[in-house]
Amino acid sequence: MMISPSSRPLPPIILVVEDDPDTRELYETVLSLEGFWVADALDKAADLQPDVVITDIGLPGGCDGVAFADRLHAQVRTAQIPVVAITGRPVRDFEGAGFVQVLQKPILPEALIASVRNAIDASHELRERSQRARDRVPALMEKSDRLLKKARKLAERKIGRHAR
Repeated sequence: MMISPSSRPLPPIILVVEDDPDTRELYETVLSLEGFWVADALDKAADLQPDVVITDIGLPGGCDGVAFADRLHAQVRTAQIPVVAITGRPVRDFEGAGFVQVLQKPILPEALIASVRNAIDASHELRERSQRARDRVPALMEKSDRLLKKARKLAERKIGRHAR
């Protein structure tokens, strides 16, 4: 049986945010050879909805990797995208900064791939958990309405007793 191109599952999308062209090309090559679809522009995150973002911490201009991750996580459409940071500084400097992992340069290709795979697993788990929570909302709303009606009836009875 022949599989049409449109029926094949899309590979995970990895957004690489790196200002050094040689390093960016290295990351893109390693990830592409591993079967990932790689994009490399800061402004594409909302449009692409990548599975993982890899960002250098030391970006030029007014937006470093920490600020970029903060902006990404502040938007509804991109809030759940896991971000892997890469830095030449000590990793402990970025604990609690909203990254799923911080890697220290230089990075071996195997470490980069392992980190991306872990982040993809976390991304899928978060999306599934989020969908399960959304699926429960109608039942919870219905239960809430029932409890509210019951509470109103009890309050009316109590008020009725006190009025006598």
